[in-house]
Amino acid sequence: MIKKLTFLFLILAVIGCSSDDSETSNTTLVLVKKITETIYYSGDEQTRISNFTYQNNKLIGIDNGNGHHLQITYDGDKVVRSESYDADGPLSASDFTYNGSNLIKIQRVNNQEKVEYTYADGNVRSISYYGRTNNEYQLLGIETFTFSNGNISQVINNNYQWDTSTSKTTYTYATGNNPFQDISIYLRLSLIFEGINPINSNIALSSNYYSNLNDVLPSSVFRYETTYNTANFPIEIKKYGETNNLITKTVFEYN
Repeated sequence: MIKKLTFLFLILAVIGCSSDDSETSNTTLVLVKKITETIYYSGDEQTRISNFTYQNNKLIGIDNGNGHHLQITYDGDKVVRSESYDADGPLSASDFTYNGSNLIKIQRVNNQEKVEYTYADGNVRSISYYGRTNNEYQLLGIETFTFSNGNISQVINNNYQWDTSTSKTTYTYATGNNPFQDISIYLRLSLIFEGINPINSNIALSSNYYSNLNDVLPSSVFRYETTYNTANFPIEIKKYGETNNLITKTVFEYN
């Protein structure tokens, strides 16, 4: 859907939780140092490398090379601003608004886009995406989440951007650790990488995409093949399509 809106790739959306989930609660942290993503398409492949920078165990920057960089600013444990740069200078900036420990809004500094969050049972319940046209915000789409055992088991996508449509994706999971579990909970929701969703507790085994909400059979079926290190963290995730075609490969390196 909307692929999280273009600007979410630049600003890192965040998710609220209680302060008990701060990354400082663990005695030994496992922090992602580098991610290499390769996408395979029509006999071609494209690779992106992301290098992570930390200060006092907080993620403060992601460098994608060629001058592309994301800088993250905190107030205590909360992210309050993210700023994107390329080789020529600043690209965009976004501010974050909270209600207590829950993030309720991310807004581009130029007011052209915003994202709003609702919560239930300690988890994000829905994300609403807005664009601005003629000085008015228009709802582009809503994602509604169902959680089970700390993982997203279902996402319902309502898309209003081009036409009104509703799709659904369901997931199953293995028991391996999510590589982002020791990164601030305020950053996990929109750290978007191939083959993995940082908000989950575990690693996906399969996903089924239904182009229409009430379809009985999925439109697309994917499976994930994961290699783990001795601490049960993934070092490689491969995503395959229905014909056993390799779609993406994601390689993780840790501190």
